[in-house]
Amino acid sequence: MGTVDQSKKISVELGPISDSAARWWAAVLAPNQGWVTGIQHECDLLPAPWSISIAKNGNSSTFVLSRTSIQGEPSFSDSLSPASSSAAVQHILSYSAYHGIQDQSRVAFTAALMLPTASRIKQTIVLSALQRPPLDISNSNDPPPNSNSDPELPPWGQDVHQLDRLLTLSCSNFLQSLLSSVVFEPGIPCNCCGARAQGTFAALDKIQLNLQALTGALMARNARLGFLWLGATLLGLHDFVLRWMRAMYYPLDLTLAGWTDTLMSFIQERVADPVVVNEAVARADEARLLFLSQAMDHKQPPIVAFQPFGFTSLVDCGLEVREHAQCRGKHGLYYSGWAWNCRDTWTEADHTPHSYDSETMMNALISKPDVLENDEADDVEIIVDYSQMNREKDPSETVTRSIFMWLRERMASQSRKGRSENTNGSTIWWTQTMRVPLRKVTGGRLTPSELAELARG
Repeated sequence: MGTVDQSKKISVELGPISDSAARWWAAVLAPNQGWVTGIQHECDLLPAPWSISIAKNGNSSTFVLSRTSIQGEPSFSDSLSPASSSAAVQHILSYSAYHGIQDQSRVAFTAALMLPTASRIKQTIVLSALQRPPLDISNSNDPPPNSNSDPELPPWGQDVHQLDRLLTLSCSNFLQSLLSSVVFEPGIPCNCCGARAQGTFAALDKIQLNLQALTGALMARNARLGFLWLGATLLGLHDFVLRWMRAMYYPLDLTLAGWTDTLMSFIQERVADPVVVNEAVARADEARLLFLSQAMDHKQPPIVAFQPFGFTSLVDCGLEVREHAQCRGKHGLYYSGWAWNCRDTWTEADHTPHSYDSETMMNALISKPDVLENDEADDVEIIVDYSQMNREKDPSETVTRSIFMWLRERMASQSRKGRSENTNGSTIWWTQTMRVPLRKVTGGRLTPSELAELARG
């Protein structure tokens, strides 16, 4: 028989609980898996997205449970059925109230919401044991744990449907993208996004080892996503998400963005009114109109969040853009809801139609500092540190290449020789590296250095 390293024991005092509650805790904290939950699909058992298996090896800890039996409770029955969801919630709330750790319980819930995302990123999660000094009742004025204290409400409150929404959000494949979107800033063109990213990470890198400060900074950027950042940091997912943010690449899921009222990309913003100014259309609005009209090669949104710079002459725009450029109405995305794709029918899950309010989402995204009185802001000296600026690692070129390839996909497919003809007979030239369309402005072909200079804006 093997022995248990005493230094790796984690004592769990459950307090006065029933036999059924004790069995539930023993199953939850058992090595490997206790109860196996899942849905039978054809011949396979599909596990729940939050299923975990507690590692059982030389480096793992062992939970040692202790409790006080409640008098009058029936002894263990032969039933092996797990507790209901409502009973399981009460077990957790009672334990939290007994030890006075309701706040830690809410934090643990946020970590549980990130488990499906964690399973796609890493195979093993290491959690720190809760360090709580034991109470010395004889020499302390602190009251003993009170088993009769009323458990507080669960993190989702009294509305159980809010739990359904959180679990649905937890199952999304794009939560890491939702977190990465805090790096997005409306109005910044693609060829300048790298400078902003390097400035952001110059600040974040200084506090990266201080998880409390790092998490606080990321939560403050968009308070509505703060609880997800808290869970991601607890599970050690922040390093992975920060790498996505640094590269300025994250997949866009418009349903998730609309459901959470999160501004993740310029494509979500409304088209300017009026669209045409001086017989030209801003390329950002051109991209939005191409996507809204579901034009050929533009049925999917761009994979980068930052808008293209510059303008396109109206006569050079596609037919879809010219058709809507003269419209008097407003153009923009409208969130109508979503539904479950069930076996026999569609079941509506959320139906709260609303338009994308870019201004509201921007206000939530951008934290505005307090306004200084008496023009004190004019006297504040701002010191800018450029030591972290590295143009060799600037992602702007990659982002610019991506958005212009998406914007000019049809032209690129029509001409594999590097040129295409516009409706007015003028010639569009393409760079071999960035494939950014640039109007021919001289009698001869532009040099690579001139092309690069023009591409940088």
